[in-house]
Amino acid sequence: MEVLRSIRSGLTGNGTGSRILRVYAGDIVSKAISVLSALILIRALPLGDYGQFVAFNGIALLVPGVIGSGINAGLVRYSAEFFSLYRFKPHRLYRSALVLELGCYLVAAAMLLWSPPFSSRIIFGTEAYAHAVELGIIGGIGVLLLQLGRSTFQAEERFTIYVVSLWLRELAVIGVLGGLWAVGALTFTKAALTQTVVQVLLGLLLLRFGLERSVGAAPVAAFEHERRAIAGFFRAMGWLIAYFFVLALFGQLDLMVLSRFWSEQYVAIYGVALKYYGLALLMLGSINATLLPRFARVDMQDASAQRAFLFKWLRISVWVAVPILLFNLFGQPVFDLVNGVAYAESFRIFNVFSVGIWFSLVLSPLVNVVIGRSMFRFLCMAGLLGLVVAASLNLALVPRWGGFGASIAIVAAHAVINVTCFVYVLLALNKSVRAAQFPLISESPPA
Repeated sequence: MEVLRSIRSGLTGNGTGSRILRVYAGDIVSKAISVLSALILIRALPLGDYGQFVAFNGIALLVPGVIGSGINAGLVRYSAEFFSLYRFKPHRLYRSALVLELGCYLVAAAMLLWSPPFSSRIIFGTEAYAHAVELGIIGGIGVLLLQLGRSTFQAEERFTIYVVSLWLRELAVIGVLGGLWAVGALTFTKAALTQTVVQVLLGLLLLRFGLERSVGAAPVAAFEHERRAIAGFFRAMGWLIAYFFVLALFGQLDLMVLSRFWSEQYVAIYGVALKYYGLALLMLGSINATLLPRFARVDMQDASAQRAFLFKWLRISVWVAVPILLFNLFGQPVFDLVNGVAYAESFRIFNVFSVGIWFSLVLSPLVNVVIGRSMFRFLCMAGLLGLVVAASLNLALVPRWGGFGASIAIVAAHAVINVTCFVYVLLALNKSVRAAQFPLISESPPA
């Protein structure tokens, strides 16, 4: 009953729960359209070509994940705090993030495009994915611009535009892919270029409106606060970029190791399970998009409020295990019907991924609390621990167990990060609450 009351309250209220559920509802529509796009590619492309598309997606997300994710997280953290105080856009902070992201991306892209066969051999252990590397680096520009544009609206908690941008991207992609498939002209290269062009155009459109001037003049105090926000933003960049570099690296370790020991056809089978795992985890985007600016606001810096929110979230989110378990028990026929019997093994790999989905959904607010409290160094250390776990398990399990070993490595690495964050955050919040309840008495004796 408590779960039902919380859901009803979230849908009808105007607080954080309401925002999460509304963004999540919009996100579901986006993911449904994305699933249809994936099904078109799975059905239309040969196994080898779909394996190339999996590699393309990995590269397109790799560099923006390393560079853009950290910068965008810092941007949202400091601009949301600024915006909650003055209701005015921190234009200099937005422009600083844009210049920093583009500069870093161009350097990384030049290094990888210097020799695509060499880059493919370093990343995947074979030169077979050289063309996927070329297209992936180009496609990454679209991902970078789109993520940055959406971050400006996320920081201001303008979630309607945030959700609409998701819909526009998916509708444009599936429209072009469906048309190419209908006339028998869909290939790996055309699919990759379609995704790239759509994301570049939409990213530029979001930046155009996200960077527009606020109405009226900013308060005098806002200029000094924005200067401090920019300074804090650049101080946090080292740790945040390092953390998201670690996440992006061990997020690609499975494909790097798998492609060294298994065929392109098997990589495609694993890629289908990975696609659905990614789609499920993308649901976290609606949660994190809402919570990150919320925890960065001045009114959510209180430790007792953060602790109360975390425990309420845990009591409700543990029930996500029920639909996940039901799908694992009875979903095989539906999965085979949708994807084809050639990908039957993908369902069994996805069963392992489903454990990671549950862990991530239950513990999803933790990283937002860590960033909101500016605990960037700890976040990076937790990520490095996860990287060690992911690398060790991939090298130990993938040569013998293939996709099953890779999925175990990913789930275990994310679980290590989440559990470590949970313990550390809980201890830090409890300490802050005790300090607020029992403040230190001055060492000077009363007169």
